[in-house]
Amino acid sequence: MIAEISAIVAGVNMASNALKQVAGTADDLSTIGVFLGKLGGAEVELAKAQNTGKLSEADAIKAALARKQIADTMQEVKDLFIVSGNGHLCQKSQAR
Repeated sequence: MIAEISAIVAGVNMASNALKQVAGTADDLSTIGVFLGKLGGAEVELAKAQNTGKLSEADAIKAALARKQIADTMQEVKDLFIVSGNGHLCQKSQAR
């Protein structure tokens, strides 16, 4: 389970960083959608892992921190969309 959680956390980090880079400049939802999809998938996988009840204490902490990072990243992306004048894209991306 440690390797699985570590892989999910690595994916969250990659998607978070990429989203922060493109959110303020991209007009193409497919570019942003890929990263949002990865974050959403990671969130689902983290929830599944947490619901098994078989995580070690260290993995449970990693999973909780990763879920917080996902929520924080989504808020930052939303803010970047709005500040860049692309608030409408944020709404469209969340609707998909």
